[in-house]
Amino acid sequence: MVRLTEQNEHSYPAMSLAARHHWCAERILFCFTNNDNKENNEGLDVARVQSFLRKPKNLSKFNDFFSGKGPASLFVHYQPRHNSELEALEPKVNGFSSKQQVAKRAELFVSSGDSVLMNSRCCYFLRQGDQVDPSIANDTSLLYGEFLDSPLETIKSLLSSTYAPLFAESSEWGDTNEEQKADFNDEMSKFVQNLSLAVESISGGLELRELECTQFESSSSPEEPAEGQTLEEKAQQEAKTVAHLEKLLDEWCGQIEGYMESHEKNSSSFQQQQQQRQHQQQQLDGPKAEIEYWRSRRQQLSSIAEQLKRKDCKYVVNTLSTYTKGVKLHSKKSSTVALLRRWKQIETDTTEALNESENNSKYLSTLYRFIEPLYSGTAQSIIDTLPALLNSIKVRGH
Repeated sequence: MVRLTEQNEHSYPAMSLAARHHWCAERILFCFTNNDNKENNEGLDVARVQSFLRKPKNLSKFNDFFSGKGPASLFVHYQPRHNSELEALEPKVNGFSSKQQVAKRAELFVSSGDSVLMNSRCCYFLRQGDQVDPSIANDTSLLYGEFLDSPLETIKSLLSSTYAPLFAESSEWGDTNEEQKADFNDEMSKFVQNLSLAVESISGGLELRELECTQFESSSSPEEPAEGQTLEEKAQQEAKTVAHLEKLLDEWCGQIEGYMESHEKNSSSFQQQQQQRQHQQQQLDGPKAEIEYWRSRRQQLSSIAEQLKRKDCKYVVNTLSTYTKGVKLHSKKSSTVALLRRWKQIETDTTEALNESENNSKYLSTLYRFIEPLYSGTAQSIIDTLPALLNSIKVRGH
């Protein structure tokens, strides 16, 4: 079977597209052109999307989907195809960002959502009921949605902006009593809050600039001068490489130190933010704020600790350490030693802070079931809980 290339992508015969197909084409085009990635979206227009839908394989998938065959959801991606999950998950070479990698061109394709590793925005169609009438352009039997580059961010936005307010204001709870309704809304609020912290830990906070692959190659020259290179030229090249790595390591140190210092200063500010959030959710301040503080701190420090283990970080430190032990090339070696000591101290401080946050978070989480009645329990349930809470604190305090 001959694989069709993009050049003859538009050569399909005018297979019949129903009103629903045209609506799907509009939604697909809207999803992949209504964002800032203009370079990736270049050349994507109505004609190309409709041609994509007319491909026999894709048209068959949509028609089966409309008729009720297979899963109730269909995903449309616009991204490069990868030969394996490893290729998609590791867009770097040996842990270093590479501008020299051959960029694969994005293409439109359909999936059921369980066989493709999503690494960019995608859209989906969700069938409600057994079938969808393709002659009707749009009704409630077919829903449309988008996943952004970060699925976690998308889920968090849906829950916090759509579902949580919907459930809070809904009066259609059937036989559910007020206590069960309150418990459900409270659990959803907790889940959204934990998800928000996870998203902030992954996408926000501190991110160290990576050592580019071209810089790595230029700094991994052999000990002996290259052919036609004098010792003086070799020394100048090495001095230039060392200066660049020193500058990058100094930048990393400054970033981490500034982040840690601001985090310490803003710990009270963080708790104030927690109080504001809890006030908005009609919750009282207290032990929950402390639990959430240490949980968030643990996630943030874990993110920093993972970056300290990156291959490019280890490479920079190892290269500068080797340089300080070699033949003296210029008078700045003492500054390199001081910089490495500074980095070592940062690693130690980060590890200690992470251990502290993990221990405190683990300890406080064991008290959570005793703390919950203090917020939502009756006077009698609080009285009954206090002895167990105090006993747990006493046992763990020893």
